[in-house]
Amino acid sequence: MTIELSQASDRAVDYAPRKKIAPRSFLGLAWAISMLIFAVIQLMLGTDGKIITLAFFSLLCCVIPLFLFGIDDICAVFVFGLLSKYSFFPLWIKTVMGERIDIGLTAALRTFEMVLVGSVICCVALFAAKSIPIKRRLLDFHLSDKQMILAGYLAASFGLIFLTLHVLFVPVVLPSGEVTKGFGGFGSLVGPLYFGIGCLTVISLKRHANPLHKIFLLAIFVTLIALSLQTNAKAEFTLAFLTFVLTIFYFRIKVKVQYIIYSCVFVVFYFWIFAPIIHLTRTEAFKTADLSGKYAIIENMFNSNLTNEFAGQSKEIFNYSYYPSVHTFVVDRLEMIQDMDIPAGGISRGNTIGWLPIQWAIESALPRFIVHHKSNISDIDLIAYRAGYFPVLVTLNHTIGVFGSAYAMFLWPGLIYISLAVLFLYLLLLRVIVLPKLTYNPFGIFLLGRYLFVFSEQSVQALLISILRSIPLDVILIFGILIVVINVLPKAHRDS
Repeated sequence: MTIELSQASDRAVDYAPRKKIAPRSFLGLAWAISMLIFAVIQLMLGTDGKIITLAFFSLLCCVIPLFLFGIDDICAVFVFGLLSKYSFFPLWIKTVMGERIDIGLTAALRTFEMVLVGSVICCVALFAAKSIPIKRRLLDFHLSDKQMILAGYLAASFGLIFLTLHVLFVPVVLPSGEVTKGFGGFGSLVGPLYFGIGCLTVISLKRHANPLHKIFLLAIFVTLIALSLQTNAKAEFTLAFLTFVLTIFYFRIKVKVQYIIYSCVFVVFYFWIFAPIIHLTRTEAFKTADLSGKYAIIENMFNSNLTNEFAGQSKEIFNYSYYPSVHTFVVDRLEMIQDMDIPAGGISRGNTIGWLPIQWAIESALPRFIVHHKSNISDIDLIAYRAGYFPVLVTLNHTIGVFGSAYAMFLWPGLIYISLAVLFLYLLLLRVIVLPKLTYNPFGIFLLGRYLFVFSEQSVQALLISILRSIPLDVILIFGILIVVINVLPKAHRDS
């Protein structure tokens, strides 16, 4: 059976019964009511009226992309994912906790001004990118069931092999930015893993699917858990599961009762076991231990009260918290307000970082035989140092985002023009690569699962690296896999 991606084919209904997407009018009404409730609660809490007004309009900008273009437009979903971490999640988390949205910030008014300006700029970039007509997309292919099976196995196996190599030979970067050992090139070839997971999800959840597909998909997730524990990083596992969920949603796969049960089990495992272990093992003792030593450390953790230990060690970076009532990594990763406060309160005209993020992005995108000495210090590291949060320039595992990093380059002109240019290029690249509608579109779902989460956190430098290297390389790799698939299975047979 062929999936007619270019026409959002009605023939794809065999993947699941059709479901109607909620009307945009309902979405707009629900969002408007929630915004009014938010404003009233914050007024009752005593929040400054200027800040409430800024936050109110940033929430409005957050929903505009989905309201105008729908929840199955890839560019609109990317923009919503970015803006929701500046508006929807942080503001409502604070409101539900009964806290003023300006408490915990060193420069609250400037921060919310930057959020609103950045939100408007992001919407402008979206409209500009959508206004350019694109006749052909790079990844506009019709895959039969057999082709999707082969593509899923090839892509997932290819990506998993290189992820394993990346874990085994991952570079060790000292706080000074010096790389002592390792090779980071394998990590650039992991992308097809997520495309493979998407294809296997579609095939394995079809009626009367071969159980082998489910077993292989489960084996991938088990392997990702083991690799994540080895490297103290949950990104690969998280992105893989996000791709799995997005595939179910956009392929309209019927959600059965057992899927809900499995999801509940996963949530318990992820938030109470997997993620705490990742955070608790980010120690020098764990990093320097061999494989058996690492798993011995993890085993010892299960003999203690893991939840209490995690709660006790969970502290906000930079020794301040936007959420005084709660201290968990979950809340921290759903927001960018306190990250925006770093340049808002600490970057002035005398300590801006200029064009360095663009220079470093170009150097990082080029091969090492062209640029021999690449900086392992990112623009985020430099911003935190210039803002006075660290006495010396060191590497960090932190985020500031595109608006904050653009502001740190040239203050308000940087926020307006640099953000606009970078976001426009990013969204235009998405439009050139895949069809805009995500429904029954494995290529669009692949890019969404692979880059949505990191897109919402990436700085100017990181976004440019994605534009110049990461996304083009992923497209080339997927092209290579599709060439193999088409040569092995040249004819896409339609199911009756």
